[in-house]
Amino acid sequence: MSDAEITHVQITAGTSAARLAVALAAVHAARGETIRTLRLEDVDFSKERITIDGNVLPMGVITRAALRSWLTERRTRWPHTLNRYVLLSRQTANGTSPVSAYFLNRQLTPHGVSPDRGGADRVLGDLLACPMPRISRGETCRQLK
Repeated sequence: MSDAEITHVQITAGTSAARLAVALAAVHAARGETIRTLRLEDVDFSKERITIDGNVLPMGVITRAALRSWLTERRTRWPHTLNRYVLLSRQTANGTSPVSAYFLNRQLTPHGVSPDRGGADRVLGDLLACPMPRISRGETCRQLK
């Protein structure tokens, strides 16, 4: 997704949890399981870094804003939770397990983001950058050259 598309989705996403899930999926290409199991220890605001699948990455403006918004809401809604996962739901706030795949899909799917598409957005970006005539499904500009 382009920065403009991500920004549009961030604006139209109804909840801060949805905005965070979209940011992680679109900006960092995080898969569903990775988003669900992201822990508070994986977020370092002082160094503006986030650890995703063992990789330490720069947080970026969109991700930082989405994280701050969600973590503020999370702290307000569940101030005494012991759950160390970043995303919480009513079902997981009183325990120690991550949110369900169903919960995550409810956050992402209405905004056209699939948590397990992997690099599909990058392929889509390649296709959109190509001249449009005669591009077969599944081909990218790199394959056409």
